[in-house]
Amino acid sequence: MKNINTSWLTISICTISLALLGSCQRSPQSVQAAREAPGVTNQNPAKAGHDALLNKGDREFMKRAEDFDLQQRNLGRFILEKSQNPDVRNYAKMLVDDHTNDLHNAVALMEDKGIDQPTNMPEVKHEALTELSKLSGPALDRAFIETVVKDHERAIAEYTKEEQSGEDPAVRDYAARSLLTLQQHLQKAQELQGKLTH
Repeated sequence: MKNINTSWLTISICTISLALLGSCQRSPQSVQAAREAPGVTNQNPAKAGHDALLNKGDREFMKRAEDFDLQQRNLGRFILEKSQNPDVRNYAKMLVDDHTNDLHNAVALMEDKGIDQPTNMPEVKHEALTELSKLSGPALDRAFIETVVKDHERAIAEYTKEEQSGEDPAVRDYAARSLLTLQQHLQKAQELQGKLTH
């Protein structure tokens, strides 16, 4: 009788252990597949709450940063098509490349904070394009450089303010990293402006 009880106890323990092991065991592959499954929403509650953590000022700054990248990229593309000056064209290509890269960073940060982005990014046209389209040659080049100098002076002031007083650490960090590029753009634009006026 004692042997029978011991046997039943051993069988019961094994059965319970197997049941628990089967219900709790997950391979890393199955977890990753669940995260990547299409149509699955709210997989990360912390991420879903990020939107609420961004205050109005940070959200508005990120939207303006996104629009600024789009405007500068659009402006650079326009000048690449219209200008014949190699220095101006090189500067325009730098604008397109750098602001495209910064746009990717801005969009990634906004999505991480729960701010939905459209599938196709709209082209935000620069307000100066209407006037620039009426010009050509050196007049176009000078007007373009004057425009980007003013744009980047304003942007540097805004990004500096966000870096210093923004609430969200990730947004402040984004502003600080973007500032380095904007300052480089301004410096090169001012150098080019000096060449074009002589």
